Amino acid sequence: TKQKPYKQLIMKKLTILALAALFAVGASAQDVFKQVKKMKTTEEVEQAIKANLSSMPDQEKAECYNKLATMYNKVVTDITSKNQENMIMQKPQIPLDENFYNAAYKALEAAELAYKYDQLPNLKGKIAPKFENLGKDIFQNRANVLNGGIFFSEKNDIPTTIKYFEAFINTSNSEMFKNIPE
Repeated sequence: TKQKPYKQLIMKKLTILALAALFAVGASAQDVFKQVKKMKTTEEVEQAIKANLSSMPDQEKAECYNKLATMYNKVVTDITSKNQENMIMQKPQIPLDENFYNAAYKALEAAELAYKYDQLPNLKGKIAPKFENLGKDIFQNRANVLNGGIFFSEKNDIPTTIKYFEAFINTSNSEMFKNIPE
């Protein structure tokens, strides 16, 4: 008779732990974008997305990938702006290197994923895109990715060259860019 109350107590505690774990997973999935918004580096954001991708709803995936695309795009626009300023001031240009082209590639890649998830129905079953203008912000990266392919081909890095040229070609018919005049 002493074992029954003990078993009941264990079962009760296991049930509580199971429920707590279930709620913790649900709560952490909802808090991912709140955490991502505070992150300062692309590496942190990428890790958070990878760790939580399967538990996030599509709209949160879109938000996280949009944040990542914005962060990478900022690297590209900062260097581009600084080079334009340097040209006007007749100062030396910042060389466009692997970091610049990788940022352009990753901005384009993250934007495609943000757009894809943004076009899916939300938890209520409605399609309510938030990132309609994402293509306008990211469009210049198509040219940067093409130039990156040329950059890497000059370095005889054939796999990276192919990856960049494929990204350029694969985004040529992207729905994200449908409203941008050619």
